[in-house]
Amino acid sequence: EMAQPQAPASPIRGLSVREDASGCPALHQKVGKNKYICLANFFFRIEAFVKFPLKVHSRYNGYILFVQRVDGVSMECYVTIDEIETVKKFKAAINRTFAERGGVIWQGITDRQLSIYIMDKLKEFVGSAESKKYHGSLIIGRQPNYRKVDANGEFVDDPENNPGISMEDNKIKPNDFDTAVYIFNDRVQMDHTGLIEEPKHKYMVPLLKSMPAAMSDKFINNYLAENPVQIEVPLLPFNWKMIIGQAKSFFSVNFLPFLMFTCGGIAAFHFAQIVNRIGCCPVATAIGEISSGKSTALDVISKMLGLHVVSQSSGEYVCSSLTKSTVPLSWDDPSHASLVNKPLMSVFNGHGQQTMGRGNEKPVTSFLLTINFKMDDDMRSFERTTPIWFAKLVNGENDGKEKFLKARKVILEMASTNCILDIINLGRRITTTNLAEHQSFFQDKLAGLSPRLPQIYSVYRLIAFEIAKLVDDDTILSTTNVDTYLEAIFLPFVMSMYTGSTKAHTSFNDFVKLLVQAIAKLGLKKDKLTGWFKPLLKGKKERIDYLAFVLPTAIDVIKRAGFDKPGWKNIRELARSMEHADVNHKCRFGGMAKTGKESCLKIPRRVLPKECIDEIDKDNMTEMEERFDARTHKLEETHYQELQELRKSHNEEVAALRNDNAGLKKKIVEQENSEKEMKRQIEFLSGMLRQAEARREEDARASQRMSDEHHGSSVTMSVAKIVVSESDMEKNEGCEERSLNDSGLGQELMTSTSGTAETAGKKLSCYESHMKAYQQKL
Repeated sequence: EMAQPQAPASPIRGLSVREDASGCPALHQKVGKNKYICLANFFFRIEAFVKFPLKVHSRYNGYILFVQRVDGVSMECYVTIDEIETVKKFKAAINRTFAERGGVIWQGITDRQLSIYIMDKLKEFVGSAESKKYHGSLIIGRQPNYRKVDANGEFVDDPENNPGISMEDNKIKPNDFDTAVYIFNDRVQMDHTGLIEEPKHKYMVPLLKSMPAAMSDKFINNYLAENPVQIEVPLLPFNWKMIIGQAKSFFSVNFLPFLMFTCGGIAAFHFAQIVNRIGCCPVATAIGEISSGKSTALDVISKMLGLHVVSQSSGEYVCSSLTKSTVPLSWDDPSHASLVNKPLMSVFNGHGQQTMGRGNEKPVTSFLLTINFKMDDDMRSFERTTPIWFAKLVNGENDGKEKFLKARKVILEMASTNCILDIINLGRRITTTNLAEHQSFFQDKLAGLSPRLPQIYSVYRLIAFEIAKLVDDDTILSTTNVDTYLEAIFLPFVMSMYTGSTKAHTSFNDFVKLLVQAIAKLGLKKDKLTGWFKPLLKGKKERIDYLAFVLPTAIDVIKRAGFDKPGWKNIRELARSMEHADVNHKCRFGGMAKTGKESCLKIPRRVLPKECIDEIDKDNMTEMEERFDARTHKLEETHYQELQELRKSHNEEVAALRNDNAGLKKKIVEQENSEKEMKRQIEFLSGMLRQAEARREEDARASQRMSDEHHGSSVTMSVAKIVVSESDMEKNEGCEERSLNDSGLGQELMTSTSGTAETAGKKLSCYESHMKAYQQKL
């Protein structure tokens, strides 16, 4: 074989990893032969490359570095491709992670040295056969596993396959649920065979949480508030016989409802697979009174599956949480029925819901629900649940409560995530063929109801039978026990919710007559009708008069009037069969905001009998409605004009304020300029004063010198007069003697200088007083 070329030796000023005097490895610089100096208190190596499957996340592709300080502290640091290209960003990325441990020090490393060292490390990583490459993941739970298939539809192995992309080369890749990887936290990954020792996925949320760019990225930040599942490692064999036997003793009459609720939790765990098989996955809902064991059942299932439990939460929070993890959510006892409507609609078929702030939130899992109220008033929500009735367990006696609490503690201690491998493998049994075997059990028993129900309940029966195999003890649980419960308790309860309290109508006319009778019996006036009922609605495109009303409210009116309540679904089906009818029409009723609309039925008036139309139009209901619409339109126009006037007035006030503000700013600038001029003059006069004082002091010293000199000259003259000859004196008799006293000159100079200083001082005082006045104005 041809010899591989040797890597070029590092330049004399290059970097290398050496041990310092204490034996700790760190970055050193070569300064001579066998001579090195330590330049940093750490070293690093590239551990793996991470690539995100989706394009919206590709900007976060990068490298995981192992960084260790000389004190032994080591951490995983994540550096994106963009950051590794720039030395400054690279340093910031490492200290971003190491900040909580005190950071690292780059003592004397130049940018060029570090850039060359990073390039060498990248070459070393790319050229190594042992270099690791991960699929970046942000989701807890089952990871996407899209794989290529051959001409026969069989999955094929492709090392270059990207499991996170569902289409490649214009071909759709099926999702292989059976071999999918499950990420439960940053340390535990599993598939159907057990724990994965050498994973191909990397859970990136812990590494991205310290990255400011990720925190502000709308495609990332939704995943950063994760709820990882704490899996007990190492996995121990799970004793299904013991936990199910304890559940049978604890839940007593609610044992099989607990089993069905557990099946619902496992179904939610395999949410995407079930939606793929039957098109929907209703929410398993435990219904019953307080102290019926619903919450305990939810806690046991949550401990087994690692579910996050919430209680007093909003529907928006639940919908948002279902997009971050494929592990289901446990929702215990929401306070109002209205809270569960949106989440139930969102997860039923996995299509999600449109939100104002976050766009379309598509769930990747479902949730378990416990409630203390029935949802028979809202059949649309009820149809998206699998209702499981729990009878009351504890009576009012203290002894019964104490035994209940002790038994509850025991079963909660027995529940653990050691069963998670069995739960994953149960998903491999949810196939179209296996489900078809169980659908036949429900087909005849649910005749007349929704054709989806046999498909939905076949999932529960299949999982219950699989759990019976895991228990492997007919005295505790048998398939016969399951079927007996389904036939004697579960199905009758479901059918009573669908049909027991409703009356099936064969004609929409009968329903309208019943509605008009209920309105008359309750004596509902216009103010009670306009919020949900429109007797006349003009068609915009076609010349057809319509009748529009909100169906749930209409059914509630019939119920309050004491008549047999019609089935919500029955009425919708009758309306859908009529030409030009619309069962999903959006209409604005009285009392709503201008932009508010509500879903309702829109029925052509012409398909209704004349007597029915006359009954509807009785008491000028249509005329009143038209007058109401005209008055509403007039009010809207008035409000619009008032709004325009307010906007105009507001704009004028804003313009006036802007002008005033500009004038005020101009005055402030002028006064600031005046202040600067005064300060300049004060400084000038202060200088003049200092100069005058200096001259005065100098003149005083000069005058003193002249006075001293004059005193010495007078003494000399006196002596000279004594020795002068008489004749000389006589010669000078006629001459006038001049005065040699020059002491007055200094006094005049002092007087002149003093006057100048006083004048300057007065001017300075004047300017200072003006300055104070301007400062007060400002």
